[in-house]
Amino acid sequence: MKGKGRGPAVVGFMRTVNTRGPASAGSDLQELLQERTTQLLSTQRNYDTLSRMTQLKQQEADELRQRYDEESARAVSLGVQLEDMAARAMKAEVAASRLQAVQDQLTALQAEHAKLNSRQRWLTTPFLPSLQQVAEAADFKAAAAQKEAEAWRGSEATCRSECARLRGEVSRSQAGTRAALASLTETQSALSMAQAATQAAEATGAELATRLAGREDEIARLKGTIRALEDSLHEAQSSSRATEVALATSRSQTNVVQGQLHSVTRSLELTLEGRQQLEGQLEGLGRELQAVKAVLMKGLEASEGLTRLQVQLASNKATLTDTRRQLQQAEADHAVALGAERSRTHRAEQQAAELAAQAAQTRHKAATFLQHTITRLERSFEALAALQAAVGRGLGLLLERQEHSLGGLTYRLQVWDAQWLEVQEQIGQMAAKTQQLAALVAKHSTKQASTEQADAASLEKFRSQVVRLEKLLAAEQTAKAALSQASRCKHPPENKQVSEENYGSFRAPHAGSLHASLYRRVTPGHSFGHRRSSDRRRATQTRLLRCARPPTSGSRRRGFA
Repeated sequence: MKGKGRGPAVVGFMRTVNTRGPASAGSDLQELLQERTTQLLSTQRNYDTLSRMTQLKQQEADELRQRYDEESARAVSLGVQLEDMAARAMKAEVAASRLQAVQDQLTALQAEHAKLNSRQRWLTTPFLPSLQQVAEAADFKAAAAQKEAEAWRGSEATCRSECARLRGEVSRSQAGTRAALASLTETQSALSMAQAATQAAEATGAELATRLAGREDEIARLKGTIRALEDSLHEAQSSSRATEVALATSRSQTNVVQGQLHSVTRSLELTLEGRQQLEGQLEGLGRELQAVKAVLMKGLEASEGLTRLQVQLASNKATLTDTRRQLQQAEADHAVALGAERSRTHRAEQQAAELAAQAAQTRHKAATFLQHTITRLERSFEALAALQAAVGRGLGLLLERQEHSLGGLTYRLQVWDAQWLEVQEQIGQMAAKTQQLAALVAKHSTKQASTEQADAASLEKFRSQVVRLEKLLAAEQTAKAALSQASRCKHPPENKQVSEENYGSFRAPHAGSLHASLYRRVTPGHSFGHRRSSDRRRATQTRLLRCARPPTSGSRRRGFA
């Protein structure tokens, strides 16, 4: 049951411990300890490598967080730009409303122009043949103004469509901004999740670090136990040295015994009576010595002086053969010293047995202690391997999660870059269109101002012409009334025709002067008939003055001839 969880190295080590001596077992244990120490060092290096990789991943996460902050700042600036574009669109709408007001003013001016045209027609019905060209010119100008108004309406429609399109683009850009903000919130949640995963991984790393610290403490304790084992091995070696010392004392005792045997042989040289008995006793003593030799061989397997002991035993055997040869001469002395020798031999046997028992007990204790230590080392190494596997799995999961989160963040950053480029392009297009719209609005406002000024000037001219025409008509009516009254008073039947002729002769140049003055007023810069109209005006005034005087016969004939 104890050997089920052991590895082949431990089983081989136990076999070597059981077959070889404690010195070789100590060397094998040192080799195993060196191997386990190298494994521990490799595990420590792997842990350092994994910690460096974790630091690198943390640095990458910091860089990604910094890039996320930059993208957030860019998104904020994009929102500011979009707000600026919305403000520009509002300004464009205000300009469009101003254009609507200008259009209303244009319609009002057109209505006023129509009223003035109707009034002019009503006022100039007596002068329609003479004022036809003026009306045609006014109609031409009205048509030109209508065309210009239609052009302005078309430009206004284009401006409105451009404003609507800009509003649509602004709404689309706002929707894109909202989508970007939603993606930013999703990225923030993903980053928070990644940070939580990183914190959990850091917590697991801290836990693993604490566990590794505990394992390091356990390894330190195991190292202490190994040192204790080394101390016990040193003690075993010292005990083996003590056994060697005891064996040396036994060798000295055997030497003493050999000296005594020499003396016995010398005494046996004098005695020959108990030769057979002494030979039997010597054979028994040889057998006992063989047993002692076997016991000593069993006790001296772990010592380094086994060969010397064998040599000494061989020399002892040679001396025994010599002793046998000399026993024939020492039979007499052997009987006297046999009792003392038996007692001494018995004491030596007891000491050898005690030494063998002590050596066996020491070997058994060392073997059990080594077995217990090896089992503890195996358990600790198994736990360390499991911990290393758990650390590897945890770090692998952490790296996988971080790579996944980094990949997601990189993809989202690429999407943000593409969206940012699209938004920049849209903003550039909107800025260009806004500039075009502003230029169109400025051009339209300048044209509208110039048109308003021209319309106001033309209206003033028309009003002055109408006032002048009214004055001329009033003067003509007064002149006609004066002529009719004069013709009734002085020459009723004759002067009627003459007055009508005079009125016709007065009306024709006066109408021509009115037509010329109206045409000159309508078409500024045209000097057609300016001097003729002034001459005719002077002639008409003189004629009116003559008609206003009381006529005489000579003057009437001279004036109407």
